[in-house]
Amino acid sequence: MLGMKAQIDAPFGVSRDLREGFIRVGVHGDLDLFTAPLLEGELASLERRSDPIVVDLSDLSFMDASGLRPLAGARNRAGARGRQFTIVGCRPAVRKVFELTGLTGMLGEAVPELWEANTGG
Repeated sequence: MLGMKAQIDAPFGVSRDLREGFIRVGVHGDLDLFTAPLLEGELASLERRSDPIVVDLSDLSFMDASGLRPLAGARNRAGARGRQFTIVGCRPAVRKVFELTGLTGMLGEAVPELWEANTGG
């Protein structure tokens, strides 16, 4: 039971690293009403760059609907600038939030070639 509690209480965090040809943004922990502004700030700080952005949610343990706001906003702003913005790595519980809100179109169904080349996939 202790292992489950540690997973539920996972601290929120965002990492980013510049790969060859794109920026990878890793999100981990719980993305909810309280942590969504942190992600929004991180994504906003990348808007001046021209590199494609790949947001990796594979380490995200929980997301509620409020977590969609920073992702949708960043995606819309990137699209308006002609910039690629892809969300990858959704666990089933996180993907369900996208499905319930009708926003599965935000998810990168096919892993971008740049992502594969830089992750060894």
